[in-house]
This record gives sequence, structure tokens and C-alpha cells, in this order.
Amino acid sequence: MKFQGSDNYVATQDLMLAVNAAITLKRPLLVKGEPGTGKEGLARLIHRLMHPGGGPLERANLAGCTADEMLKLLFGADTYRSGDGSIHGVRSGALMRAQGGSLIVDELLALPLDVQRHLGERLSEQRLGKDSRSSSGQPSNGVTLIGLTDGNLPRAVQQKLFR
Repeated sequence: MKFQGSDNYVATQDLMLAVNAAITLKRPLLVKGEPGTGKEGLARLIHRLMHPGGGPLERANLAGCTADEMLKLLFGADTYRSGDGSIHGVRSGALMRAQGGSLIVDELLALPLDVQRHLGERLSEQRLGKDSRSSSGQPSNGVTLIGLTDGNLPRAVQQKLFR
């Protein structure tokens, strides 16, 4: 399946080329756009095209989280406290729940460098086959990362705020 835009999203030639390359190469994708332009809807469409047979779609909402909270949301926690205050056992992170599918990370450029490093290392391990088991112990197909931002990627890289 090829991306050609949708009823809700008119795509430029450059966008179609980038999205189709990411789909073909099974690579992460950064979707940039102003607030309210439909980045998340586009990310969901890209997920369906990358995983036509289905696959989980997780969205990590990390706005307002500390770096420690971000790591727990992405990678899981040994214990966590529920809304009623009771403490529970292991909770899987968004990355584990997205195995064989896609993980949408909103405002990717806002992630602190240590969180970026952890996420990059985990995705590299998956790509190299070092982390190829899902939480059920079954072989996994890894995760497709779809980052969303309204920020300026070249400036963030130049200022050493993004790796």
C-alpha cells in the first residue's frame, strides 16, 4: 500500500516520498506541523499503512512529565500506584505494548537527552535483533516510532537539544 494522502489530509509530493520511504524501509518517521494540522491523524494513517495486517498502536503522552516519569511511561515500572493509592506490580511501558505495531510520541523534540538516548538505544537493539521478544515471550517485529512535533528539528540538533 502506498501513501497518497487521504480525504482529511492533502499530501505534497515531498511528504508522500518521505512517508512511502519510511513505510518501505520500515524506519521511524518524524511528522512536523503546526498545532491543529492533523499530525496525529496522519500518524494513525501511517500506522495502518505500515501494519496493514493490524498491530498495536500506542500513544505516549509525555507532556508535563519529568524525565523519570517519561522513562517509566515508555519503558515500564517495577511498581506503580493506581488512582486509589494502592501499589501494584510490574506495568509494561508503551514501547513494550507497541511491539509489532507503532508508537506515537507527541512533541518528540521536547524529550530530554537522556530519554532520547534510552529510546534510541532500545530501538537500535530491536533493529539489530537483540531485543526480539515481546512481553509474552514471543518473537516480536519491533516497534515503528512515529514522532510528532511543531518544533524546528535542525535548530534543536544545532543547539544539541536533539540527538
